[in-house]
Amino acid sequence: MAEMDKEEAFKAIDEQREQLCALSDAIWDFAETGYHETKSSRAVQDYLGERGFDISAHLTGISTAFKASFGSGRPKIGILGEFDALSGMDQQPESDEALGGKKIPAAAHGCGHNLLGVGSVAAALAIKRYLVASGTPGSVVYYGCPAEEEGSGKTFLARDGAFSDLDCALSWHPDDRNSAVVRPNLANAKYLYRFTGKSAHAAISPHLGRSALDAVELMNVGANYLREHVIPEARFHYAVTNSGGDAPNVVQQRAEVVYLIRAPFVEQVNEIVERIHDVAQGAALMTGTILEIDFIKACSNLVPNWTLQRAIHQNFLDLTEEIFSIDDIRYAERIRRSIDDCEIADDAIASKIEPFKKVAGISPSSSDVGDVSQLCPVGLADIATWVPGTQYHSWQAVVQGKSSIAHQELLRAGKVLAGTAIDLFKSQALLKKAKREFMKGINKKKYQCPIPANAMPRIDRYETPLDAP
Repeated sequence: MAEMDKEEAFKAIDEQREQLCALSDAIWDFAETGYHETKSSRAVQDYLGERGFDISAHLTGISTAFKASFGSGRPKIGILGEFDALSGMDQQPESDEALGGKKIPAAAHGCGHNLLGVGSVAAALAIKRYLVASGTPGSVVYYGCPAEEEGSGKTFLARDGAFSDLDCALSWHPDDRNSAVVRPNLANAKYLYRFTGKSAHAAISPHLGRSALDAVELMNVGANYLREHVIPEARFHYAVTNSGGDAPNVVQQRAEVVYLIRAPFVEQVNEIVERIHDVAQGAALMTGTILEIDFIKACSNLVPNWTLQRAIHQNFLDLTEEIFSIDDIRYAERIRRSIDDCEIADDAIASKIEPFKKVAGISPSSSDVGDVSQLCPVGLADIATWVPGTQYHSWQAVVQGKSSIAHQELLRAGKVLAGTAIDLFKSQALLKKAKREFMKGINKKKYQCPIPANAMPRIDRYETPLDAP
């Protein structure tokens, strides 16, 4: 059979352009948070199932997790997709100003996961076209991965063996630049600290009360003092998710705070977690309250694979440079002005590819992709669905999620990932090189999942809703 070029495979994406963009927009509209992506997950499953993929729903028992497989044999390449939104970030699409109002906004896609999931769908379509037309042995598996933002869905999937038989995995993320340069990022863990005290009248009998809110405040003070005495790369952040009510004349009986702890390696995270647990116990002792600690989620640090990153970079370069309309450029300029209040013309849209080079240091971000990278080689791309200067988890990221720029770039993401996968199907040497680098990167250590064996995904996230009084 004559060798099939990548352009022929990419036609599978071009032919589905309207349907793919509509699917991304639908997921933007659904805006479902982690483990609640019922409509989003179903829409992607239906789309791939109708196009010849074998669907395995409720992957490892998680209702919104699934895999969609095509082909047989080796190599087996995973394509990672996400579709969860962030709470409290709702905006109007394609606006150039933030939505105001006192009401707590609904959830929205402030990290572009509607684009991420569907760009990966596009890649799976092109890979399927290649496998069928070329007769090449191998298989592609699209993973519908829930709750990246709040629940470390991939880590639960990794713990329960969902990725254990992959030869490698590929993914991407919306960004304000085009790059195949990655850095190791931070492992993390998330815990809920729930204090229970005793209510009383704050004026008549405060001596009879035991304030859970005092415990939360003391814990936060103690944790802030701890910051000086951990490694510089570590981070921990907190959010008070239940302050005990809005009545100041009542000693608050219940209060809760959530902590997210980050460090370069899981072992370092675990050490800091124990110290923060001690701070919480101290706050409970000082206030005479009862402390409960609930595990929510954790994830491992990312192990970069430069063999795959170079292949991704080359596939960036092989694609024709994107051309944007005058309307796109004008819209991008308006968004840029909302970010830094300056006039931008030539680089209102990031169409160029960043130079490829290894970079030192550690990224302060975290992602459950790290756990997949502990199990097999993982390649990642950053693709500019947002104008330069757009920050993750910002209102500007939300409003750009249905723009024609974002649509165009999610299709490019599909082609970059599909082109890299085709290179891996064609070259056993490339895949072997990636695997050798992977073994060196993990130092031949067996994967130790940071999530306890008996822990279950926190479908409700917290006992008390985030917007509760």
